[in-house]
Amino acid sequence: MKVMGIEIRTNNSKAIFDLPGHWQKFKKISDTIPGGQVMVVYSEYENDHNGDYNYLIGKEVEGDITCPEGMKIIEIEDDPYEKKEVKGMMPFALIGAWKEIWASGLNRAYHTDYEIHKGSDEVEIHVGVKE
Repeated sequence: MKVMGIEIRTNNSKAIFDLPGHWQKFKKISDTIPGGQVMVVYSEYENDHNGDYNYLIGKEVEGDITCPEGMKIIEIEDDPYEKKEVKGMMPFALIGAWKEIWASGLNRAYHTDYEIHKGSDEVEIHVGVKE
């Protein structure tokens, strides 16, 4: 699976300040991305959920596609993932779900995690886990 979009470097302490503007930027350019499903990819973790990571908002794309300047394509590996379905008022339900994941003791890989945004009130989180 490949996702093309815009990326920033952040962490869970700064995300509340960084992400709203990043989402606004994505909304302005989302029609230029030839894909369907809106997705978020977390990658290049510094260490665990307390460190910095890359946050890419984009769309799933298929085939050979040219990446425009200012965007990036990430290929999501076929690693093992734990799936969590989140429904409710966003972003509050999503923030709550991530807090549960951080506190869960899940044996996370901290390689790549991703979200599939299925609608305005439904998100599927896929958390990379160690085998």
